[in-house]
Amino acid sequence: MIFRALLNLNHTIMKRILLLSFVIFSQIALSQKTSIALLPFESQSSLSPQANAIYDQVKEAFVATNRFDIVDRSNYSKINSEKELQKTEAFMNSDVIAQDNSKGAQQLVAGKLISYSNRLMQTEKSAYYKCNVSFSLDVLDVETGQVIHSKTITPKDSFMGSVLKSSMGGNSSPEAAFGNTLVRMQKYIDEFIQDYFPVETQIIDIQEVKKDEAKNVLVNVGTQTGTKKKDEFIVYEITFLEVGGKKTKREVEIGKFRIDVVEGAEISSAKVTKGGEAILEKFKSNAKLICKSTL
Repeated sequence: MIFRALLNLNHTIMKRILLLSFVIFSQIALSQKTSIALLPFESQSSLSPQANAIYDQVKEAFVATNRFDIVDRSNYSKINSEKELQKTEAFMNSDVIAQDNSKGAQQLVAGKLISYSNRLMQTEKSAYYKCNVSFSLDVLDVETGQVIHSKTITPKDSFMGSVLKSSMGGNSSPEAAFGNTLVRMQKYIDEFIQDYFPVETQIIDIQEVKKDEAKNVLVNVGTQTGTKKKDEFIVYEITFLEVGGKKTKREVEIGKFRIDVVEGAEISSAKVTKGGEAILEKFKSNAKLICKSTL
């Protein structure tokens, strides 16, 4: 009996050691910030002030997530002149790619101001400026310089919205109209970051099970990545298929969870909102799972 008790005690201790080891390993693997190189916006020279303002807006959006180490355009001054830096092609050469590698940049983000207009609009009762902007954001492979993701952003404002801002003095000048456009584009930039750079984490442990379904899980994410209560994540099972003699990665959604309590910099507890049975089954079978944040 004493021997059995010791065995059970040793089993409990070993389980806790393994869990602690997994937590430490996960924190080391996931706690490091992603290094992003933000390249100067390409634009017509006459639109450099507007392009620079949008660049700053994009940079601030990345910084606000607290998930990235930013390598900005000031770090490229020793490579090329400002004129050369205004051309997207300049960033595709081997010197710049090598510079990014030396700084440890994992992704490159390049922008281009596609179109800009700021016109005076008049009605019977008011006059206001209407600013239209369209720009693209590209995610580039740090090794090859090839575009792997791209999005064109065109912030919209309704006619009534413009008129309302005019009546309140909001769009009474070209500068004010452009400033309001910068505010409107914030959500589009945030969506771009979320779509192409979601927070990724792992399930450390299943804390509560009812009727063969996972109800609460412990995950390796917290304040360090800007995670907050009620943030939602999708759980994917990762498998690899043989296609044409090559391994192809496949991600299949199996469930969802919502952050319940942020317990620290790199750990939170969460409530499973979908797929509790599948999450429990896959976790127990040591399937490769990855969890990605959603908007």
